[in-house]
Amino acid sequence: MRLPELIDALKAPTVTVKSIEPSLAEIGGLTAEQIGDAAAAHSIAVHELTPVQASLEEAFMELTQGAVQFHASTTQETEVTPA
Repeated sequence: MRLPELIDALKAPTVTVKSIEPSLAEIGGLTAEQIGDAAAAHSIAVHELTPVQASLEEAFMELTQGAVQFHASTTQETEVTPA
């Protein structure tokens, strides 16, 4: 697979690439059609393009990953011995 070449061909400020395996990458910021067209323009054979949509829960978690609504408090336990 010529994945490094394809990644170079797709480089743009709005494109994100996450390599998962030597022949598998997750590409954001482009449609499957745009990725396929870029691959064809560079004579790179692509065997599969699978559009992936984040679920509503995943999108929410990504947007709020740094926000914490509730904090757990710790209390110090004291042992009392009867006199």
